[in-house]
Amino acid sequence: MKKRNFLNIAGTTAVDHLVARSRQVADELRAAGLKPADNGPLNLVQGEDGPELLIYGAITPFAFWDDETSAQDVIAQLREVNDQDLTVRINSPGGSVFEGVAIFNLLKKHKGKVTTVVDGIAASIASVIFMAGERRLMGEASRLMIHNASTSIYGAYAEDLRETADLLDSVSTQIRDVYDRRVALTTEEIEAAMAAETYYTETEALEAGFADEIIDDAAPSDPPADPPEPPQNRGTAEDVAAIKERNAEIAARFGIAL
Repeated sequence: MKKRNFLNIAGTTAVDHLVARSRQVADELRAAGLKPADNGPLNLVQGEDGPELLIYGAITPFAFWDDETSAQDVIAQLREVNDQDLTVRINSPGGSVFEGVAIFNLLKKHKGKVTTVVDGIAASIASVIFMAGERRLMGEASRLMIHNASTSIYGAYAEDLRETADLLDSVSTQIRDVYDRRVALTTEEIEAAMAAETYYTETEALEAGFADEIIDDAAPSDPPADPPEPPQNRGTAEDVAAIKERNAEIAARFGIAL
């Protein structure tokens, strides 16, 4: 019996089965009159500092629904950008590891400067896409998650399970090496964090070296106004005595009793 093995959104991909099944489902949906979204989650928009790619949703080899992104989507959008500097904004739970690696490499070889930004979460393979940025920014209250590759397998013999375990170990090692070349953690610390399925806050991601900067767009509050100066007694004792003497002279001249 042929094994059914697909590396899922926990960190890996369906090399044959998942792609074939995704396309089968898409064909069935088209036959029922449904069509892919014309304006899916991967959109090219014009930001304040130039073009921005929005990767919002799951990473999959064959995007059909409007919450999925494929490497083919990225290729199409990069053609429009040409060699311009590019900001890639991410809010993704991850998905297909090999599809995500393809996106990672597409962004790395882009001729313009690539800045990656986590707007919400960059989990699983989306955290690898985040690593493609020359500058990597975490938004306020955003998260980054890393973990080891995992899979689902059925209809398999013992040797199939052993093969799959070896494949998962190999994939996890490759992903670890991507982080290892960029972050401040040791190889052992990265391995431990992946094994534990670790979620980093924006501050923790910065401290660990996954990110270079935290975006803080909040407008600073106006500083409190300086309190008014208390009234000052600007006269000396001699001044006061002279004023009283002058007042007495004026009162005597006009017959006023003080």
